[in-house]
Amino acid sequence: MRTGQLLGPHSLGVVIAGMTAAAPSLASAAEASPRFAGEHGHATATNTTALFYNPAALRLTRGNHIFLDDTVSLRFGSYTRPAAGPDDVAPGHAPVQDSQVTLTRFPGANDGEANGFTITQAPFVGVSSDFGTRFVTAAIGYYVPFEGTIRWGTNPAYAGNLEAQGAIDGVARWHSIETIHRTSALSVGIAFEIRRAGLSLGVTGSALHTRFEYELARSVDGTDDLVDPAGFAKEGRRSISARGWHGGFTLGAVLDVAKRGVGFIGLAYTSQPNVAGGLRLEGTLRESLPYAAPTSREITVWQTLPDSLRLSIRVRPNERGEFRLSGEWTRWSVFDHQCVAEGDVDDDPCGGAADPAIVDWIPRAWTDAFAVRVGGSYWFRAPLEGFLGIGYESPAAPASTLDASAPALHTLSPAVGLRWQVIEAFAISTTWTERIGLARSTGGRSDLNERPLPQRRPSADGVYRHFTQLFNVYAELRF
Repeated sequence: MRTGQLLGPHSLGVVIAGMTAAAPSLASAAEASPRFAGEHGHATATNTTALFYNPAALRLTRGNHIFLDDTVSLRFGSYTRPAAGPDDVAPGHAPVQDSQVTLTRFPGANDGEANGFTITQAPFVGVSSDFGTRFVTAAIGYYVPFEGTIRWGTNPAYAGNLEAQGAIDGVARWHSIETIHRTSALSVGIAFEIRRAGLSLGVTGSALHTRFEYELARSVDGTDDLVDPAGFAKEGRRSISARGWHGGFTLGAVLDVAKRGVGFIGLAYTSQPNVAGGLRLEGTLRESLPYAAPTSREITVWQTLPDSLRLSIRVRPNERGEFRLSGEWTRWSVFDHQCVAEGDVDDDPCGGAADPAIVDWIPRAWTDAFAVRVGGSYWFRAPLEGFLGIGYESPAAPASTLDASAPALHTLSPAVGLRWQVIEAFAISTTWTERIGLARSTGGRSDLNERPLPQRRPSADGVYRHFTQLFNVYAELRF
């Protein structure tokens, strides 16, 4: 994380995110779920990534497998914040800028465009075996089901400006200077086959470690004012770093419709992190405010993350072709807020009466999200497969709470790739996916600066855009 620009040390920020084995993510929201195996990753997958997508599909392969996969993400994003102060809006409408004085005195400090570019990678390493049997397959794997790092660029116009030191971090800084969401998973899965029914059933149990950090600009009154009426600086920095272990499971089924290996339907359910929700993380909050010594204190972070349902259909009408259709529903409506409380707190203190333990109350109020994907393969020759796909994902964050820490957009994702069965025991594959976020404007609906403390924060109104390139490559060894 880049070094902060003002008033003493400020380190990393809030760790929140925590995904289950099938990784509902702050990125339905922030497009952070990697596509393990590219177009070959789905709920009827014929490789070891079934451990993640649908454990029942482990029975669709025979023998012993070692699967090595990596996804590299190049993400470009922008956020444009309008110059609309109290004097620029109609009566009864909330301004974007909290202070006309700040807007006039420091043009471009709180308005204009912020840009970000982030490179991340998410691995998958798995081993599976049927132990020479005809009815059971087991697998174990390590992978990163959620990687959602966002780094926003600086505003060079304010480099070296002593009156508005914080403005160097750009207009997105009130919600994110840099945000890191990362969950690592160690999963064990087992699948059984009922051959007479053409049915496979499976379960995955996962131990997950979540790291979520962010740093942002903050003032005591929750506004984006850079100076008070006397002309003294108000902007400081807040950073929270919290981590935690939790568990989850995935249940799945795959039906070989005609019992001839040409048509499959896969269905998988993934639990909430910690099964019943109420994810708890522990960490440290650091603050740097003007004219005060930097502080550090222990905190607890609370949030409730979703469960999800995944459905896939795969049909092989002939030796050269295959058709795939997949859908996913994620119950983001449980993600109402994120709560940061001082000390070791056993229950979420936000959402009820005022509690002195509350340090920060981040409004979310997300809604359920869905994704759909269609694709197909063509075998040019027996060892060489080409494939195409395209998908759509709906955003979970409403305009009222959308912000630069998790910019959720309507997203289209075309993909193309090749798989080469080099020899009978070894194959390699690569997929190139473009994630195209459709520009989204909040249209004046952000209400973050209308809320009471501790929920209040500067308005996140504006226009959000993103574009991401995903490069996936995997190698599979069978023996």
